[in-house]
Amino acid sequence: MDEYGITNVKYDQKWTKKENLPYSICKCMCDNNIEYLNASWVFSNIDFSLRNYENYEKICIVNGIKDAKERIDEMLIIDFLIGNNDRHLGNYGILRDSNNLKWLSINPVFDNGNSFFHDMNDEDIKYFEINTFSKAFKDKNQNNLEYINYPKWYSNKKSKISEIIEQGLKPNKKLSNKRIDIFEKIIKSLP
Repeated sequence: MDEYGITNVKYDQKWTKKENLPYSICKCMCDNNIEYLNASWVFSNIDFSLRNYENYEKICIVNGIKDAKERIDEMLIIDFLIGNNDRHLGNYGILRDSNNLKWLSINPVFDNGNSFFHDMNDEDIKYFEINTFSKAFKDKNQNNLEYINYPKWYSNKKSKISEIIEQGLKPNKKLSNKRIDIFEKIIKSLP
């Protein structure tokens, strides 16, 4: 995301001292003057059946976030590329000035931990291939791509995505080549 200028929350991995278990830490995207309001809150004043991509974008634009579509589209592309299956209504939203309640921006992309088929063995992956689950707008990340306009960073540097995935995944001895190959298929499936 840094390579493409996508605003995101940066995570570091740490290990517990006693059990030697991994955990992640990050800086808070909010402070005393900026608050995070999730998509559930953004949708709170409309009927459940109207909680969709188009209305989310419209609500954000009406409330002053002019680049809402571009930011939402970036999140959806990233979720597709990494197979994030946990972008529910609590994992995306807006940032708001907590003093004057002015909507500032779509939140940075965060909480990507349920990605890269984290909960599947290699045998299960072959049934899903590039079609990973989504909770954002449609039931599959691939189907969410129907909404988007591909951002400038994507068309200018698409070839770099493969390199980034390869550099990030190949050194991990716990990942099989079968798993890494799926992400190559995901990248190649994009226009």
